[in-house]
Amino acid sequence: MMDDGQKREYAILKRCEDAAVGDAVVGDAAVGDAAVGDAAVGDAAVGDAASEDVHTLLNNEITNVARKIVGDKNFLIPKHCLVENNKLFYNYHFQTSIIIFLENYIKGENNIRKNVIQYLEERYRNVVESLVLSPNGILNIQVKSEYIIGGFANFYHSFVKSGKSRHYRGDEEEEDKKTQLQKPFSKKPTVLLDYCGVNYAKHMHLGHLKSLFLGYAFSNIFRFCNFSVKSRNHVGNWNMNMAIIITFLILLSNHQKGCNLPMKWDRENEKVDEDKVNDKQTDTPTSIYFNDYESSTRHVSCDIKKESSIYFPVDEYLHMLSNLTVEGFYEKYKKLHYKHFVNLSLHTIDYMYKISKKLYSLSTSFQKFSKLILSLMYKNDAKVMALWDILRGSSKRENEEILRIFRIRRLVEKGERFYIKYVQKILQKMRDVNVLLHFRGKLCILLKKRETTSTQNGQYGDSSDDDSGSNPYRRGNSALSSKEKHYDIVDARDKMYQRASKGDIDFLKDNFSILTLKRGIAYTYAAIDIAAIYYRVYFEKANKIIYVVDENQKKHFMQVFSIAQFLSIFPEGTECLCVNYGFVLNEKNRKIKTKDISNNIFVKDIIKSYEQVHKNEKSKKGCNNFKNFYKPKYYQKVMLSSIIYSYVSVKNCKRQAIMDIIKDPNIEYMHIVNRYNEIFSTLRNLKKSDYFSLLNKRGKEMNIDHNSKKILLNILQFKHIVEKITYDYNVEKLCSYLFDLSQKVSNLPYKSIIKQFHLYLEEKKILNLLEIIEHSKGNKNIRKVAKNEFEGEKMLEKKKKNANCISTMENYDMFLTVIENVGNINKDDMKKNLSNEELEKVKFFVLNIILDVAIMQSYLFIVSKVFKMLNLHLVKFD
Repeated sequence: MMDDGQKREYAILKRCEDAAVGDAVVGDAAVGDAAVGDAAVGDAAVGDAASEDVHTLLNNEITNVARKIVGDKNFLIPKHCLVENNKLFYNYHFQTSIIIFLENYIKGENNIRKNVIQYLEERYRNVVESLVLSPNGILNIQVKSEYIIGGFANFYHSFVKSGKSRHYRGDEEEEDKKTQLQKPFSKKPTVLLDYCGVNYAKHMHLGHLKSLFLGYAFSNIFRFCNFSVKSRNHVGNWNMNMAIIITFLILLSNHQKGCNLPMKWDRENEKVDEDKVNDKQTDTPTSIYFNDYESSTRHVSCDIKKESSIYFPVDEYLHMLSNLTVEGFYEKYKKLHYKHFVNLSLHTIDYMYKISKKLYSLSTSFQKFSKLILSLMYKNDAKVMALWDILRGSSKRENEEILRIFRIRRLVEKGERFYIKYVQKILQKMRDVNVLLHFRGKLCILLKKRETTSTQNGQYGDSSDDDSGSNPYRRGNSALSSKEKHYDIVDARDKMYQRASKGDIDFLKDNFSILTLKRGIAYTYAAIDIAAIYYRVYFEKANKIIYVVDENQKKHFMQVFSIAQFLSIFPEGTECLCVNYGFVLNEKNRKIKTKDISNNIFVKDIIKSYEQVHKNEKSKKGCNNFKNFYKPKYYQKVMLSSIIYSYVSVKNCKRQAIMDIIKDPNIEYMHIVNRYNEIFSTLRNLKKSDYFSLLNKRGKEMNIDHNSKKILLNILQFKHIVEKITYDYNVEKLCSYLFDLSQKVSNLPYKSIIKQFHLYLEEKKILNLLEIIEHSKGNKNIRKVAKNEFEGEKMLEKKKKNANCISTMENYDMFLTVIENVGNINKDDMKKNLSNEELEKVKFFVLNIILDVAIMQSYLFIVSKVFKMLNLHLVKFD
């Protein structure tokens, strides 16, 4: 009979054995902060080990063994328990604290250490060389060299030297011939990305760039992973923001001369005193400073907030409005001709928007006429729509120029006006389920916020969830999913709804979130967004819709997703996600706003400042590492890429100060470019050489040093790092990965040898050398294996025909020099007959040089692909 302790140990071991068979793996591994994707199933995972990332394999099994020991198929492993690079033991590659965690989680269990180690050793005996447990409970993992070389050979063949026809799957199946690439990924569903989302009639400012750069990086990464990608720019081109500008043009402009702005208005300089428009006074212009590497300060003015002698007071406009009657409005409307405004610049339009916004808040007459104009917009009035089209065209031209400069492609514009026609369909769905509330001339919907409860491992889920407090769709704080339950929708059968319909505003505020869908004639932002989801799911056939917006819109999308889910808009398997990023802060460390009249730093002005520096800047002296970046022909590319890298290389949740982003070239970006150029110049003609056959057939013969193993393991992470972004949306991890790899490749042992003797390391010459070495070794053994002297002589003669003697080999002197200096074999001894042991030493030496060449080739490949994904300039110096 077994005692209780023995029974418990037996049960744990039995669960581990079941997992090893592969028939007891259940559920998905946790996603996001606690996840590594689907758990590995059975021994099939080991069969594909060489094609998988080591982190993925080990983390899957750590997840599995923890679930088996705990006895919970949905158990979530904290992120800090997953494998990480070993910080303590030089010869061990990874470490994990899973044993410490389990011992604290299951009190009184004495065999956890033994069970975890036994499980991992049995599951991955072909991958793991050694497992060593530190006294403090940290498990140290050493990976087999054969596995590392096998995985690297597969990576090298699949990515670096694949000869297959390759292409990106572009928007609407569009192919880009310049970036054709067939990746070793299976075909995936359609992803629709919504990013940028600028408002018409206003300049694009630096706050918009976060969404633009993150969204574009996502689109490239999803394409690389073989998803079909559709990129959409959901611009704000409708409703009251446009109506107030059209109203301003009709009521307050000179129809004979166009816009009634002051005579001295200089469209060329485009300088507007926005502080005075806001009834503020300033004597200090805001400027942007760039600090160069010499620690001197160069003042580059790219600001539109300088003082101007032109000041047109809002009071004068208000006086004009006070004397305007309805008849006067119609008279102005009849005399209006849109051709007078065709040359309006966006700067002028932006100026008028700020004045109109002020007038709308101060004048009931202006409000009344603006609402009338809005009604004409909804009726597609010819004159009004002609003015709208002028505003749209001017905004689009400037935005497209910015997109061109930043090399943003395949971003299709579909604005609010496009989705308006689908709102009625959404409202009808709401009527069918009795959730619409008519309240004070508005159409509303009532929502009740769901309570969240703290769950295992400190995560948060809905209190109504049944899965032991764990939400499998949680992706951390930066992403929301439509599969999460944020709000309940209140329908007409609810008693509280009946009381709310009586118009008790205090009761409404105390008990509900009120979401307005229609105000007068105009549909709201929320209604249009729900209509856009409907269109994207049913007409664009999107399986996943991802919004890239700042943290301020988090609540909005929680409500929109909840309503869309309630209305059953999502087919099975379809998901909407909202990736939130931290606010971009202005020079005063305050949120950059777009909906008021606050001053912003515009993208167009930053670009102009770089162009000016590009024309005037001369090569600097005093900083050898980075002086190339300041040369005129590189400077603009460097600065534009530095801005992109600075935006995407920080965590999504982090708020960024704009002055920290634009003041200097990014050091990490410059370091990576420098390392790329260094490796590029080292390889020279070897960049195109293909060493796959050597790696594949002779990899087991390579004696890899520990630093090279670490680099190879880093390279093998590439596919996993990229794929992981498609479900955790943390682009900054790709930046960290590339920067870390760039630091490690500088320590390759044979880099200087490769640079010196690159002409002699082409694959054909190396294959010839190895064949000769094998021939020389074979000559010494032929007589031993031959049955008689005659047969031995015949075998020797055949060998001589297939290969030349090592002493007559082409470039023999070069190899003697290299081997003498690095291989520790005397040149004079090389000219004599070497022993098999000495020949084997030469072979190992040559193979390890070639391994370093293949590592460098892989590094160049990874840098070029990551730079394409992140849209960075890969500057190649002369």
